[in-house]
Amino acid sequence: MIEHPVPQNITAYEFHLIGNMTLKQFFELLGSVGVALLVYSIALPNILKLFLVFIIIGTGAAFAFVPLEERPLDQWVVAFLHAIYKPTKFYWKKTIRIPDAFAYIQQKLGDRSQPLLDQKIGRSERVRAYFESISTQSEPNDLFVNSKNITQLFHNNKTPITLQQSKPHAQIQRVIPPATQPITTQQSTAEKQSHQPSSVLLKPSGKVTVFEAAQNKSKQQEERGETTQTLHTFAQNVIKTTTQQEIAVKTNSSLPFPSTPKQPNVVVGMVLDQNRKIVDGAIVEIVDQTGIAVRAVKTNKLGQFFITSPLQNGAFSIRTEKNGLEFNNYTLTTNNTIIPPLEFLAKTS
Repeated sequence: MIEHPVPQNITAYEFHLIGNMTLKQFFELLGSVGVALLVYSIALPNILKLFLVFIIIGTGAAFAFVPLEERPLDQWVVAFLHAIYKPTKFYWKKTIRIPDAFAYIQQKLGDRSQPLLDQKIGRSERVRAYFESISTQSEPNDLFVNSKNITQLFHNNKTPITLQQSKPHAQIQRVIPPATQPITTQQSTAEKQSHQPSSVLLKPSGKVTVFEAAQNKSKQQEERGETTQTLHTFAQNVIKTTTQQEIAVKTNSSLPFPSTPKQPNVVVGMVLDQNRKIVDGAIVEIVDQTGIAVRAVKTNKLGQFFITSPLQNGAFSIRTEKNGLEFNNYTLTTNNTIIPPLEFLAKTS
């Protein structure tokens, strides 16, 4: 009969790398020797130190080389701790459950009559406010009421309409001030004239005919038209006076711009002070001939301003404003050509 080798657990096999010891045995023995040296270095009596060193080294050797029922001591220690902290036996004990009917606990309720009353009052007020906020439309009348209203519109018994005679007023005195007079004076005169009632010549009789009333109304419109024409003429004279003080704008192609305009009638420029230093935050306004501002821009940190949309052909007035600085009013004429960068210098104080 052929002898067969004894089966062994191949997966749990450990190689003996250090003599007849495995790595686990070697480290267990080495650890016990290290702890023994640490205890030996403590200031204790020699007898006590030798006793502790012997116990520590003996324990390490037992863990490394002394098996118990073919199991090393470390496995017994781990099994002991598992048995204590992870029990495998459980005991069932029946717990007494009290029915819900007997577990009811009556709560002491306070006086809730006043809060409920207040809540009802607040709710009614909210409902009333809601209905008041809804716009109610009147119901349409029936056919009889509508027909009655229509017949009343064409009733023959109409009350005669009479125009009471109004008292005659003083005639408007139209005064045309010279062109050199300030605008504020003319505006105050116009306000006074607009508040004065126009004179209407009426007959001394107690009633005025419709023809006479229409004639008086046409006279009033003519007088108002003359006053408006006077103000318009004065405004044009003032505009001409102001435009005479403006000077032609200066262009400077050497200004530090990343790129010059490629489209015609596109305005870019730079605002500088008396010492030719950059002025940021200045407001540049372009006004047409009628006095309407067509563009308004603000200079950046480099004193530059850009207008992306081109202007229409014509003459424009350019005004510059900055706190602490004064600038001249410049004129610019556009005729569908590329405009070089403009330069605005502040006045010298």
